[in-house]
Formats: sequence, structure tokens, C-alpha cells
Amino acid sequence: FDMGTAIRFQEQNITVIYDTLPGQVKLQVDEYAKSPGFKVQAIWSEPMKEIGMVSTRPLVQGVLVEDYDAVVLDSSSIEVEIRPLGTGIAILSINGSIATSDLAGNTNDFTLNVNASTGDQKQVVYSDGPP
Repeated sequence: FDMGTAIRFQEQNITVIYDTLPGQVKLQVDEYAKSPGFKVQAIWSEPMKEIGMVSTRPLVQGVLVEDYDAVVLDSSSIEVEIRPLGTGIAILSINGSIATSDLAGNTNDFTLNVNASTGDQKQVVYSDGPP
């Protein structure tokens, strides 16, 4: 090492982004549907951990459901095919919870942060066949 040689460091700026906000969720579904069923998408505002878990699927009320299958589309959305047993108005809802977490570990636990709350609700008029 030559002591007479000058050592120079180039100045660099580093930007650090720290994610402290939990994901938000919205449902996408048609307002009217007919037999044999319909599809609804739950879309999160950012990638989520374990997106296929039950906590990321919508709840169905108002009609009895034969079955429903969930398919993970990507890390921020799932599609659920819902097959009601009869005609009626299906109320679909989804809420974030302590079980819904983004990749940074932010959960929708409103008991820790009131702004962490998220949810959505949609209504589908479903017909099982002609009257």
C-alpha cells in the first residue's frame, strides 16, 4: 500500500422506504348472477403473506352455498367461485384482521392501530333458474 496514494470515496445517496401501512382490500363482482354460480375477486392493495388462507376469502351471507373454490391469482388477489343452492341475494363481505399481513409484517389489527382497519362488502342478486 502506497501511503502517498489518495483514497477517495464517491458520495452516494441511499433511499430507504419503510412500509408501516397495512394492505387495503376491495371486492370485485357483478351485481347480478345466474346458475351455476359466480366469481368474486378479493384484491389487496399490496402483496400479502399467505394469500390463500381463509382469512383472505370473502364471507357469504343471505344464501346457502353448496361450495366455493378459491384460486390464488397472484400475491395480492384471489378469485373465489361461489355456487349458491338457490335464488337469493348474496351479501359478500371481507375484513382484514390480525391474520391478514402484508410482506412487511403489517397486519390489519385495528386494536393496535385504528387506521389498520379494512373491509369491503358487495351484494349480488343471484338466480338459480327461471321463475
